[in-house]
Amino acid sequence: MPNMPPNMPMLPDFFDTQTLAIVRRKIGIRAANATLDSALRQDLQCDSLDYIEVAHALEDGFGIELTDNDIETAETIGDYAATVRHRVAETYTLPAASIDANPPRVIPRVIPRVIPRVIPCPITRDQLIAYNAEPAA
Repeated sequence: MPNMPPNMPMLPDFFDTQTLAIVRRKIGIRAANATLDSALRQDLQCDSLDYIEVAHALEDGFGIELTDNDIETAETIGDYAATVRHRVAETYTLPAASIDANPPRVIPRVIPRVIPRVIPCPITRDQLIAYNAEPAA
């Protein structure tokens, strides 16, 4: 199993923004105002070479492999983002069968006990006793 890049959080908006940035960088000026809903062929006038270049950039950027079907069926930038999210989850997640067959070894981690700090009080002990002894009004 490949190692997950350390700077890749598993947040949906992360995949959307990174995919949009990669598409803008690859397509250039035509994608300057692109959004996730922008159609690749109609709005951005992408040809098959653009599709391939974007797919390779996404593969390199996320450490995944896109199938020919993934590339052909993407109609919007949002479709690419959803496909990338799905492929990352597939690539960097262990199948359930392997987890059951070989349970991971758990190493306990000792967490030090937090010792509360003593905060200096502006009144003395005698003043506090006298205040508590006074009858409530």
